[in-house]
Amino acid sequence: KWIWQPSGASPSRTGYRRVLLDLSRLYDLDADALTELGRWRARLVASSGGLWLAAPRPWVRRLLEHMCLRSTFTVYPTLREAVAEITPPDAAEAVGHWRAS
Repeated sequence: KWIWQPSGASPSRTGYRRVLLDLSRLYDLDADALTELGRWRARLVASSGGLWLAAPRPWVRRLLEHMCLRSTFTVYPTLREAVAEITPPDAAEAVGHWRAS
């Protein structure tokens, strides 16, 4: 399965292994959110998947850089670039994307 849609559970528990988070509406991340993103990424990578972040606002992008997380997460400047880069050729299994609000 490809991209997670929210269901109240972490993406690894929904069966999705490849997750793209659109951060374009997110204004801030606290320590708990960063910790949870790290946990999601670890679970997804352990199941041969991945977690990618797209379109962070300037403050969130700087926060990720300041916390030295740009090397932990693959961060794309736009959602369009992320989808173009990580969508598999057989994207028939793609189901949409989750948007932080």
